[in-house]
Amino acid sequence: MKLIQNLGLARPMTGAGVWTCLCLFGLGLFGLALPAQALHAIPSNSLGMGTSLQESAPKVLSTRRINTDRASFRNLASEDTLVISTPKRGTLIHVFQERAGWQRAEIPGGFPVWVHGRFLRPTDQKDVWEVIGDGVNVRGLPNSSVNNYPIGQLYRGDLVRAAGGVPPMEEDAAGAETESEWLNVWSPEGFGAWIKADQTEALAETEDADKLWSAALAALGTANAQPLGNKAATLEASSAKPEGGDKTATGETVPDAAELLRKAQGLLAAAREATDPDLAAVREVYAEISATNPSAIIQEMVQKDLVVLEALEKMARMHAELEELRLRKQRELQQRQREIWDESGRPGVRTDGHDRLGVLERHVRNGRTTFVLRRGGHDICELKCSSGRYDLNLFAGFEIGLRGSIEEAASDSPDTALPLFDATRIQVVARP
Repeated sequence: MKLIQNLGLARPMTGAGVWTCLCLFGLGLFGLALPAQALHAIPSNSLGMGTSLQESAPKVLSTRRINTDRASFRNLASEDTLVISTPKRGTLIHVFQERAGWQRAEIPGGFPVWVHGRFLRPTDQKDVWEVIGDGVNVRGLPNSSVNNYPIGQLYRGDLVRAAGGVPPMEEDAAGAETESEWLNVWSPEGFGAWIKADQTEALAETEDADKLWSAALAALGTANAQPLGNKAATLEASSAKPEGGDKTATGETVPDAAELLRKAQGLLAAAREATDPDLAAVREVYAEISATNPSAIIQEMVQKDLVVLEALEKMARMHAELEELRLRKQRELQQRQREIWDESGRPGVRTDGHDRLGVLERHVRNGRTTFVLRRGGHDICELKCSSGRYDLNLFAGFEIGLRGSIEEAASDSPDTALPLFDATRIQVVARP
């Protein structure tokens, strides 16, 4: 299932982001729109759509340690936002992101956070709850106020463990106190909150970050020390075939549905970041999953991922159409410019006081660069500027008017059939 780590994070726009914006602009420009369910299915970050909690955790940039007794984690990277947790000095953290003096990080075992009870249902495991909605917000307080911005989202099938906190009483419509419907849970592995970078410090070079983190989890002595992951992944793992799948008659291993799904979701996540994604290859892997007779849970996950894939395919088609339109317009403008230039070379067209008039072209032959003036589809002369007043490279492709004098062509010029014109004055008549 899908996981969005922090909807409030501003990320620099990559090449893929610009491409997506262009495609969405094109959809509006041409009166087309993505299906509502497709837009809903596309998450706001690049952690992978349709992936489970175990597979979508962000990359750990570094392991650090709290260096102050006044440290605090917040739901956004600002000192005037909600405090999520106040860790003790020496607490280890996994850093996922750094921005303007802030770090987005997690602590061993997670933060005690809140999820509304209508999106959860109990499982056969003690204190373990299953998410039954998509895009369920995880918040620092048991309310939906504007300042209580979520630190992430959960999706259908994700599993969380109760943290034991008791929410405050709420009032019903009649003003009577009622029990809150919010549930206090431990944030899953990979969920991060923001802490000021100067409240943390790097580990010593001699310290083993992985061993320290494992020891910190073991020292918790609570059930939240180990991540739960996702129900679908757990069920699939319990029923997985040995050694990754069945064997063919030739002894080759046939990937099972869960393995193929992991591969397909990885390709789908990469396609969202690519400027020119190979969506056909992604669809091919999803087609292979159907041939493995997958479980109902895997089939549901595949269907949701295919909604995202179809949206990407539609955007890719729109991108291709917009690019073709741009190239066609460019060719039309170039053709019109050539017609105007040819028109200017017909008899009776004035040169407006210039000794020569035409379009300057830059030629490179045998390592030598020359500049040729063309008009009416014909080469008029080779051009030089012996005074050094003008850099002819700057005028290549422009229609220009010249003042100067004709000289004999240089013997080593590749355009020996053309007279050599020494320009003393150049005026731009038209831009390309």
